[in-house]
Amino acid sequence: MAECERLRVDNAKLLRSGQMMSTIMHNNTVAMQAAWIEWQHGEGAEGAMEWIENTLEGPGLIPEDEEPHATEAQAYFDANKSDRMYDPALDVAIDAARKEQS
Repeated sequence: MAECERLRVDNAKLLRSGQMMSTIMHNNTVAMQAAWIEWQHGEGAEGAMEWIENTLEGPGLIPEDEEPHATEAQAYFDANKSDRMYDPALDVAIDAARKEQS
């Protein structure tokens, strides 16, 4: 019974994590859309950059000048994009768990 309860708690934590990531992604997408609207129909590029700066500054995500590639946009993007965080071992673990359930 304790194992069942632990699994329920783990499942709830995973669901909450997914919900949090979805909220973060949605809010960042809406901020980019607002920046685009500001650029096209508001205060232009300066106003649009305020949206982007505020989105990054709040959680402390503006790159420090000392960071690698902090002055080269494409190099910074290439070095920090999310596919570098992808772990194929998770797919293997999920496939193994599914086979156990079958």
